[in-house]
Amino acid sequence: CNLQWLTVRDNTYTKNPNALAKRLGSNHPNAVLNEQQVAELKNSTEGAGVLAQRYKVSKGTIQDIRSGRIWKHVA
Repeated sequence: CNLQWLTVRDNTYTKNPNALAKRLGSNHPNAVLNEQQVAELKNSTEGAGVLAQRYKVSKGTIQDIRSGRIWKHVA
């Protein structure tokens, strides 16, 4: 019998090992920022509120980027 109990993520990976990698960063359909913008945000000394208005994202998004919670793959 070839049935297995898998999570949705495991099942997606089993069907197509590259499926999850393709949705990383700006390749994700809901991405507002691209890798260049995220790199600029990480290196900026401006406040999160100013950057949030400029890039039209929330202050929490800026904080998550700077803390490494999201966009970890961008240096």
